[in-house]
Amino acid sequence: MRGFTEKRASLYLYVLFFGFLLLSGYGSLIMGFYWTVSELGTRPELTDTTGQPAGRDFVAFWAASYMARTGNPAAIYSLPQIHRVEEKIIGTSTSPYAWNYPPVFLLMILPLSLLPYLASLIFWLLTTLMGYFLTIRSIVPNRLAPWIFLGFPVVTTNFFYGQNGFLSATLMGSGLLLLDRYPFTGGLLLGLMNYKPQLATLIPIALAVGGCWRALGGAVVAAVGAALASLLVFGSGTWMAFWHNLSFASGLMDKSIYWSKMPTVFAACRLAGASFPVAVAFQGASTLGISAVVCWVWRCRPPLAMKASILTVGIFLATLYAFECDLAVLGPAFAWLGWEEYSNGRLHGQVFLICCWLGIDFAKFFPWRTVFQVNPLILLALVLFILSRTGLLEKVKFTYGTARA
Repeated sequence: MRGFTEKRASLYLYVLFFGFLLLSGYGSLIMGFYWTVSELGTRPELTDTTGQPAGRDFVAFWAASYMARTGNPAAIYSLPQIHRVEEKIIGTSTSPYAWNYPPVFLLMILPLSLLPYLASLIFWLLTTLMGYFLTIRSIVPNRLAPWIFLGFPVVTTNFFYGQNGFLSATLMGSGLLLLDRYPFTGGLLLGLMNYKPQLATLIPIALAVGGCWRALGGAVVAAVGAALASLLVFGSGTWMAFWHNLSFASGLMDKSIYWSKMPTVFAACRLAGASFPVAVAFQGASTLGISAVVCWVWRCRPPLAMKASILTVGIFLATLYAFECDLAVLGPAFAWLGWEEYSNGRLHGQVFLICCWLGIDFAKFFPWRTVFQVNPLILLALVLFILSRTGLLEKVKFTYGTARA
């Protein structure tokens, strides 16, 4: 009874601690949104207090949906054309927001422009957030814990930018959660991650190495099916425009204004002053290394919490191209790992995870983020932590010690 009471007390302390972070983050967000909405009666522009579109990146989602519904889907990959639509939506001149997603994502967000812009933004954020919330609730069997994860640092970032991190976290977390009981259904959800292919490259590798053939089949069905559906709906011209746009999209990762917002090894190297070839070489080594680690873990078939966490964390060490909003995918990983540490009463593990959590949060605000990208180091620390919990590192030490003896 005493242990149960202590664990319950610690959970309430977590709620209070992260509740403060949640309220501080959402407080500033709500104030900014309220200020924007309150001024709509005095000015026609749908802009926030900085003069940018309310919802920032979401303006490209709404504009792409509108252009596709009005019969010109291929034009969304033309920056001048989509920019004209964005300015028409907002009612004033703004910075252009490019559309670089494959037509699969366009199919997902096609209905958004059926609602007025602000209503569509609210609908998008609340529905995808609900998916994220329910995913965390399914991972952590405690009614208080999901509320803690609303305070995950990138949650407010996704709200501010109107981004799709909640959708990615829902597909990734729910797909992995269903692997054991409903592998084909879990695979279907994981296959839909092809809407962001840079975050999906390790998924088929892990499923194949782990012998999850039914899940892999579901992933293939979903990925191919979604691609074919978008081809039928939007035509081959839209896919051709997407392929032609890839050179522009890939060029964004080598623009210095984005490096501080990219939690990748490549961005960390570029911020540190490395040349493009050197940064690519380091990223390549990171990709190969984490791919080998993910394969090793999935081949050994540890509990779901460990293999799911190593995959979601490994994604960001493997990809060249990711932004802060994408880190919402780590929410389910923190949920799995945190519940394991909490259930087993490992206080040092809980403290470590809290430090990583706060590190991701503070990395967004420190001035040195413009010269040093700390997130890859946090991700590497999480990988080592997961490996220590699988027991694989101890096996390596034992094997090495036996060989030397």
